[in-house]
Amino acid sequence: MQVLIDKWDKKKIWLFFIFYFFLIIIGLVIGATGPERYEKKIFENEIDNTVSNISTFEIKIDELNRLNQHLFIDSFFLNGQDLGITETVTFTVNLWGKRNQNISDTIPDFDEESTLGMSSSDSDDDDKSNVTEDDWDLIESSSHKREIECESKGNCTTDTILYLSYLHFETYFLKVEYDNSLTQSNLEKIFIEVYYTHSMMTIFELFWRYFFIMTVILWIYYITRKTHNISFHNFSYELKWLYVLLCLLLLFNNPFWALLLLDHTAFVQVLNSFLVATFVILYSAFYLYLIDGYRYSAQKRTTLKFYLPKSIPLVGLWITFITIFLITRFHQHDDPQYETVNDVTSFFVVSIFFWLLYIVYFLWLIYSSIRAFKEIKDDKKKRFYFFFPFFIITTIMYLISFIGDYIQSIRNTTLEFTSHFTIFNFSIIALSIAFLPTSKSRANLSQDSHEKLEEEEENDDTESNQNEKIILSDNSNYELESQSSSKSQSEKPSSSD
Repeated sequence: MQVLIDKWDKKKIWLFFIFYFFLIIIGLVIGATGPERYEKKIFENEIDNTVSNISTFEIKIDELNRLNQHLFIDSFFLNGQDLGITETVTFTVNLWGKRNQNISDTIPDFDEESTLGMSSSDSDDDDKSNVTEDDWDLIESSSHKREIECESKGNCTTDTILYLSYLHFETYFLKVEYDNSLTQSNLEKIFIEVYYTHSMMTIFELFWRYFFIMTVILWIYYITRKTHNISFHNFSYELKWLYVLLCLLLLFNNPFWALLLLDHTAFVQVLNSFLVATFVILYSAFYLYLIDGYRYSAQKRTTLKFYLPKSIPLVGLWITFITIFLITRFHQHDDPQYETVNDVTSFFVVSIFFWLLYIVYFLWLIYSSIRAFKEIKDDKKKRFYFFFPFFIITTIMYLISFIGDYIQSIRNTTLEFTSHFTIFNFSIIALSIAFLPTSKSRANLSQDSHEKLEEEEENDDTESNQNEKIILSDNSNYELESQSSSKSQSEKPSSSD
């Protein structure tokens, strides 16, 4: 089947790519100028080596709502020594949620040593007497021991103190106490970082997701209208994949995402992860199957020899993707102080397996690309050369994302969020435009379908006529047999006479 890219000259192809990159740039500019993804607050304490006391943080986090989505609390230390060091620190975390919003911001003494929340200068004894322990929920109270590594004259590794995947309260009070061993350490300062999603970012994310959801729905409707006279079996190899990816892209944009703000259940989070993992893995499969598939005819792309070997690492990737998410989320649900690097050894095993599979995938992809450049037939070269830049763009996006996770100190920015959605959505839509069937192909396929339908109707009519003749013949034979039988019966008495 002839597609649009087969008819385009170089000028149209260049204009197409210019328009595509223009849309990508618009998406990136919107992300760069959009609201900050996280609101960040940093608190610090000096470590006084001459005083043997517990380093304590008392932090009030207020004016929160469901639009803030999550709460991250991290810590890191500053090493003042000329050499890199490794230290073991022990700390205790207590977190309260303010149930009664009508009371003052002062909380009662839960122990004799300290009052949580407000400093002593801001507290009022009269307010304390009116506040009871029932006005607060104790969310977390536990101790942890961490081993941290520090660069010379630099920051130490960041450590997760607490993570809340859903905000049930508008006001929280956090108390973090580090033990006396810090006074004998070589560390100079402790920093506590509090992150939560900016409420404007949540509104922006809702708009961004549902903008692409509506765009994809309208585009699927357009393709369906354009090809309604053509059976899916007659689609080009590329368009079959792209049509499936468009439907999955609708799920990747996640029309159920708003439920995360309304309902804190494991099902919604698992559903979101399942949709993302399924789309990303099938999107990866799309490039591998197409790049390698250009070397083979449709008859040689068999399930056993072509699809099955490539599906094994991809299915493994999908399983590990889901497993990593489930390990992380369920541990975070049971333990707000859960930290993947330090708390769960199995996380390392699954992560290593995940990266090994991804290395196998990329090596296979590179090998298939080299073979395709050498062996591809002339009638498919134009499609392949047009398709390949989209693969390069996606690969670069993957690499930037993976590297960014390790080199940046702050979590994903708005720009990274918009870049993922922009590139995924516009790449698939752009490719589906280029691989739409031409009007001539649609007419021919529609005519073929019409002729085939007429031929089937004629065959049905012929078959029905033949059946009618057979029925009439059977009826006539039956009548003749009946007449013959009745005649023989009438002759029997006369012969006896």
